[in-house]
Amino acid sequence: GSEDERGDTIALDGSGNVYITGTTSSSDYPTTPGAYDKSYGVSTANLAFVSKLNNNLSTLVASTILGGGYDDGLGHALDGCGNVYVTGYTGMADYPTTPGAYDETYNGSGDVFVSKFDSTLSFLFASTFLGGSGLDGGFSLALDRSGNILVTGRTEYSDYPTTSGAYDESYNG
Repeated sequence: GSEDERGDTIALDGSGNVYITGTTSSSDYPTTPGAYDKSYGVSTANLAFVSKLNNNLSTLVASTILGGGYDDGLGHALDGCGNVYVTGYTGMADYPTTPGAYDETYNGSGDVFVSKFDSTLSFLFASTFLGGSGLDGGFSLALDRSGNILVTGRTEYSDYPTTSGAYDESYNG
């Protein structure tokens, strides 16, 4: 686009197509027909994006904006079916979530988001917030052999959700 972009992660699918996730502040960031979201939204905000280029980098195959404003797309992974999983940070309650997601409610100050798209970046299968009342952000994610999503990131408050029996269930400052 005509403003600032930052690519944070890159991955290749089985055909050598290149996926890039990052952040844009350009209202004219390139999206493709049928993209999940082609609108920029908040004019002064950063938005996450996911873009797919063919294996010789000559064609923008798929590209979508992601988020409601003040978002960073910081990590992604691909599954064997070509679905794209994205994580990052959002500072807005209008980040898109899907019915039945782990957490459909913005928790305040900034949350991790985890979203799942099809390979054409036109359909949002699932999307959730993940966080506590403070500033939280997802930096990277991976899929295990069972298809479970593993997310790494940061939190700044003691009410970040943990699971019983985890290595460390307490916030240590």
